[in-house]
Amino acid sequence: MQFPPTNPTPDEGESGVLVSMADDLVVIRPAQRVELDTTHVLVDAAASAVTAGALVMVDLDHETDSDDLLWFRPRHDDTTPSLASEPGVAEVLAPGWVRLSTRDAYWTIDVARSRLFRSETLVDPHFVADPAWTGVRALWISCTHVTALTADGSYLSTRTAWTSSRARRRPIPA
Repeated sequence: MQFPPTNPTPDEGESGVLVSMADDLVVIRPAQRVELDTTHVLVDAAASAVTAGALVMVDLDHETDSDDLLWFRPRHDDTTPSLASEPGVAEVLAPGWVRLSTRDAYWTIDVARSRLFRSETLVDPHFVADPAWTGVRALWISCTHVTALTADGSYLSTRTAWTSSRARRRPIPA
């Protein structure tokens, strides 16, 4: 992880996560090659920023500059947690794969291939056929919503907060 990012677009073959600020937004941009540690850093960084009250954009579009994706930022009426927004646990399944569990659905995010699969039941991503995946350019994560900008310019949204499963399992130091 680099603070501040010295190279806003990681070179192909590099692994890592770039974290930066754009106005009031935390921007997380994983490299094209995503390893297990990189995936954990992405999930934990997003969860930490949301817990601190920030809005997070995860840039999954390696062809477009992060600044250009800011124009597609979704607008939500509320920015404070409510009873309707339950914590959604984001867990790392494998290098580059994250599953977000919400009240009524599961989002499996393939960070390395910039795609998303939504289902009502748990599905092993190895068994999901290519046409079932939806291309994703960016994710916006707040304390009330997770919204995906799809490759065709539409939005998918779920009312939940992004929390890290690792953060919940860590023992509190005495």
